[in-house]
Amino acid sequence: LGNSYEGSESNRLSHLKMAVFPSGILLAVQTSADIHGELVVCVFERRYTCNQCYGAALRLSSPPSMAPTPAWPPTPPHVPAAPTPPPFAAPRPHVFVVIQDDLGHDDVAFNGNDVNLDVTGNITRLAAEGIILGRHYVHWHCSPTRRTFLTGRLPLHHSEMLSGVATDDIDLRWTTIGQKLKSVGYKTYWFGKGHTGYLSVNHLPLQIGFDMFTGFLGGAEDHFSINRFQGNFPYSDPSYSADLYGRRALETVNVYNSSSADAAPLFFYLPWQNVHEPYQAPKTWPSDQDVLRGMLHASDQWMGLLRTSLHDKGMWNTTVLFYSADNGGVNRGSNWPLRGEKHTNWEGGMRAAAFVSGGFIPPKLRGTRNKMVFHIADWYTTICHLAGVSGVDDPPVAPLPVDPSNPQKVR
Repeated sequence: LGNSYEGSESNRLSHLKMAVFPSGILLAVQTSADIHGELVVCVFERRYTCNQCYGAALRLSSPPSMAPTPAWPPTPPHVPAAPTPPPFAAPRPHVFVVIQDDLGHDDVAFNGNDVNLDVTGNITRLAAEGIILGRHYVHWHCSPTRRTFLTGRLPLHHSEMLSGVATDDIDLRWTTIGQKLKSVGYKTYWFGKGHTGYLSVNHLPLQIGFDMFTGFLGGAEDHFSINRFQGNFPYSDPSYSADLYGRRALETVNVYNSSSADAAPLFFYLPWQNVHEPYQAPKTWPSDQDVLRGMLHASDQWMGLLRTSLHDKGMWNTTVLFYSADNGGVNRGSNWPLRGEKHTNWEGGMRAAAFVSGGFIPPKLRGTRNKMVFHIADWYTTICHLAGVSGVDDPPVAPLPVDPSNPQKVR
């Protein structure tokens, strides 16, 4: 086609029959019964997914025999297939998603920086117990990455701009990952940074699929700020940011009744404010020590406490934890040996430090490093699949056709 084309405004290519993208990279070709046996092309280089690939669960297969290409675009409406249950034994996993703000590729020991092993020891242990993602990509700055994770949609659909506190960036007709998991019985929690736009009360976390929220709405603030939110209301707590959000998460895990047969599975979204500017370490960090290291250490300690609690409560074997930076490091952060930094479209701005961990990871994959290309957009469908809910989020009404000679989006 010469460039990317979506069959519907969705987080996947539900109607695409054939495609040759400028990148020339074709990673998976499969026959999919949900579109009547026609050829589906899943091109992860362009950050699209399909029902048969389940997001990041890449599977390569031989292409089917080529049938005559039907007319394009297909006749709507497209009826998505029913969700396929995950190929794992019950219970469904607890899901933890951790976003580390402005973390550099070389700021963590699991990418080779042994100097920071003492302040990223728990994160390094989690990475070593799971799968380090060597080529995991995000947007080159903050908000688009976060909105992409929540909606499963590329920034094409919600802009590449940074969200303001009162901007309208997430279409409320979309189904967020929180809403998806809540619809199948998960208890959902969001502790930490927002920065996805809150034009109305309906944009706040409690109205888009989360049972509990403690955090702040903007892109940056003092780490001891009292201008925070809890639920739908302003909240004043001068605690250091990592201590407040880590404490909320740990308390929630500790009171969870893991022995109950009908206990709901948990979904945690934990977007740390660390290590975003302003550079402020906890007051207990020695003043003559590097501040960035102190900020890394602060969030790392809570990661260790969460891991210990999940083990002690017998929840670790049914837990999967996704960890990533939201973009490359900047200023005091290091992305070595990658070129560029946050706000640039070089590898240093978009190739994030990332891993997947937890006892839910198959034993044969633990302690490995995966070099395949992933994007944070893949997490939406992957998590939905693990939870046993469809990752499809097609709009109820098909979008209007776009005139290629005048493709401007009219609001």
